[in-house]
Amino acid sequence: MFTVAKVCFYHAETISNMIRESFKEQADLLGLKEEDYPSYAAFDTPVQVRGRIERGNTVLMGLLNGTPAGTVGFYVIPDNPDKGFISRLCVLPRFRGRGIGVKLMNAAEGQLALLGASTSEISIAAQFTRLEKYYKGLGYLPRDKKNVPSLPFPVLYMKKILTSDSNMETPL
Repeated sequence: MFTVAKVCFYHAETISNMIRESFKEQADLLGLKEEDYPSYAAFDTPVQVRGRIERGNTVLMGLLNGTPAGTVGFYVIPDNPDKGFISRLCVLPRFRGRGIGVKLMNAAEGQLALLGASTSEISIAAQFTRLEKYYKGLGYLPRDKKNVPSLPFPVLYMKKILTSDSNMETPL
């Protein structure tokens, strides 16, 4: 059975470990090292997770039969409450291919909609075309591609209109 729960500071180490494990392959493909890019997802720390929660991010954990399997974070953009942003979606490698990422995205989108957001945005490394295709399958469309000073690769920003008839899951 799959469930989604909102997490708190107590879960920061578990969340950080899941993110690090899930994003490790991406960091290797991009040639990133923690000492050079400490804010990249593959190098997430419990302190960073707690910091995001303190700044108003909500973090969800997906549990498969009670075992942590994935996570996602989201927030409503403070100066534009019509926009939500989803970040650090990850599913541990051993749990991939079971629809867990889709369920976590649906839960995050549903919560954003409950908070009043009518759009959801994400960002990914622009060179990961397979990941772009995954998000397109979830209804996200490319919005902008730009270089970010703290990263050595272009970032692709994608956007989705949240509608009341979407396949969003809202209960937590």
